[in-house]
Amino acid sequence: MNAAGGLVTSNDFVANATPATGTVVCPFPGVSAACGKTYSVPWYRLRPGIVLAPGHGELLTNRSGYEQRYTGFQVTANKRLADRWMMKGSFAWNNPRRHIADASAAIQDPTSTQGEAGYYSFIGPTEQNAPYAVGSGGGSGAKGDVFINSMWQFNIAGLYQFPMGINVAANLLGRQGYPDVYYHRLANPDLFTTFKRVKPFGVDDFRNPNVYTLDGRVEKEFGTRTRKVVILAESFNMLNRADILQVNERVNQASSNQVREILSPRIIRFGARFTF
Repeated sequence: MNAAGGLVTSNDFVANATPATGTVVCPFPGVSAACGKTYSVPWYRLRPGIVLAPGHGELLTNRSGYEQRYTGFQVTANKRLADRWMMKGSFAWNNPRRHIADASAAIQDPTSTQGEAGYYSFIGPTEQNAPYAVGSGGGSGAKGDVFINSMWQFNIAGLYQFPMGINVAANLLGRQGYPDVYYHRLANPDLFTTFKRVKPFGVDDFRNPNVYTLDGRVEKEFGTRTRKVVILAESFNMLNRADILQVNERVNQASSNQVREILSPRIIRFGARFTF
């Protein structure tokens, strides 16, 4: 809200004289297709004479002229335990999209920002049918550069019972890599925060590599049907993959594109279970 008590709308913004420009820094070439890309993106500030209410007063309301649509499907198959083996599998395709019917009501700040991807409302730009990604970290913290959006994912799991009470099981999981929603951070003294994260590229333009994990388990049973001891060994990420989960998405920084998080390395665990 402005100091006069009215709502701040997109008409209260004007383009800044200097756009956000630069080149994505590449300390680790090959991390992302954005490495080395140049950009020039306009951004907007409040026009002269518009003053925010004390404390940057905000009004929580419905977002007119805006909607989110989800299209997808899931296929599953399940083979119950019989003849000493079982298996189940699933595949899902997801396509969350944003639609803007009335930009004057749906958008407040016309600037294309990283927050527009999923964790803030009433910000631009007026992209039709644009993908939507949920900001895991809300823009900060250990998951600040994680935006959840996988258009496909699958899972296959199975178990086989060998003689002498030996059971072997495995689980394979795969999904599309999450988007890299890059941003150019700049000072922004006249808005709701002291800085703004201008988004040079589309939400779905660049992604981390696809993620695949294979887990396994072997166990040996001893005892009777009523009293049993199970000795087991489990392995997570058996192939010891180091798939990239998160990179530094700030483009105007020396550490841009550096890897922040990878898939946890292989873990092997031994244990025992007693039933009676």
